[in-house]
Amino acid sequence: MPDFGRILVIGSANVDLITRVPHLPAPGETVTGGTFQQAMGGKGANQAVAARRAGAAVSLVTSVGNDAYGTSVLDSMRTERIDTTQSRTDPDQPTGVALILVDDAGNNSIAVASGANFSLLPEHLADTLEALPTFDMVLLQNELAPLTLIAVLAAAKAASARILLNYAPAGTLTVAELSGTRTTLVVNEAEAAKLTGMPVGSLSQATACAAGLHSHGFQAAIVTLGARGSVCAYEQGTITTPAMTVKTVDSTAAGDTFCGAMAAATVRGVPLAQALRFAAAGAALATTRHGAQPSIPTHWQIATALSEWPQP
Repeated sequence: MPDFGRILVIGSANVDLITRVPHLPAPGETVTGGTFQQAMGGKGANQAVAARRAGAAVSLVTSVGNDAYGTSVLDSMRTERIDTTQSRTDPDQPTGVALILVDDAGNNSIAVASGANFSLLPEHLADTLEALPTFDMVLLQNELAPLTLIAVLAAAKAASARILLNYAPAGTLTVAELSGTRTTLVVNEAEAAKLTGMPVGSLSQATACAAGLHSHGFQAAIVTLGARGSVCAYEQGTITTPAMTVKTVDSTAAGDTFCGAMAAATVRGVPLAQALRFAAAGAALATTRHGAQPSIPTHWQIATALSEWPQP
């Protein structure tokens, strides 16, 4: 399919070292009998791949180390036909690495050594930020240095750029520092609770939390709930989107797939409710495969799944 819309992703890129085990180990426990896989990951790179496979033209600005992992990351992005000309190679920091454990139920536990990701600083982004008006959306996550995220948000708002901000993993920035009238916020239950101080255990609590976030100045606030779907609060009210029922084997990158697919659908001009279903279908499909980027579906695969998913 032809590309629809241009998306700029500024974010992290990691190499994922994945071990599948019968169950996640308790503190001090060693679990044997696992299998190992290496794959490309990092929230920025994952979302770039998701948006690209969902049909958008994508540029990724990231920072990798001057090592074999860094070469592999950039080569993989180019294979996906993602522009990396503004990415940088740090001579002093290693490429980011994520250590991921996945159990037989598809649950995961992740530890990240960010490395070069946190050395991407505002002074490295002058040309990128100047080009913001040429993009249809800026897609951001929180695996960056906080001052870099703040600088990019400020520049995007000054340029009246549309922003999709996945504030994950949740950090120390406040709602006031993150919000904007052209910003769509995506957070999961834990991230929403940390941002607002509100409990987010039930659908009604998630709805109230999304509405509260929207009232603080976001164009839309989306709280994702895993197998229970998502809730979106925006100017016209609330949209509750169920999750598509699938057999989950690995939930790694499901949230990133949701964000990348949501961004691609949005810049294509898809109405919000349909974009949320498109993103939900993409996220569900990602859980049916192992790994981060290897699990991310294409536009055709998402469209096919949607055609077989009954309307609510």
